Amino acid sequence: MDKRPKPLTPPEQLLPREKMPAMVAEHPEWEVPRMLKEIRRALHLTVADMARVGRICEPALRNAEAGRGSPSLSSVAGLLRPLRLKLPVVPVARPDATERAPPSPGMGSGLGDHRK
Repeated sequence: MDKRPKPLTPPEQLLPREKMPAMVAEHPEWEVPRMLKEIRRALHLTVADMARVGRICEPALRNAEAGRGSPSLSSVAGLLRPLRLKLPVVPVARPDATERAPPSPGMGSGLGDHRK
């Protein structure tokens, strides 16, 4: 039995495409591989279809979804552009003082630990 979802027609893709920004925003924990796969699945696209839309080769998309290698920014941008999505630059939360790793043994803090 074929478990693949039935491909959506272009008119049927309109609603899922419109919901794409909200879906991605609801999952800030998704890294690029997961995000690409979830987008493709939500639109019922095959790897070949999504690769064609994003103008990249199928192996590059398969590798990106599997977390193998590192897709170029232009490849990821090409996949997201038709969906009106883009990769933002966001600040990474800094760990607070209690989460910082202690200095390595024998290294000291570098702030006057020179005792005789």
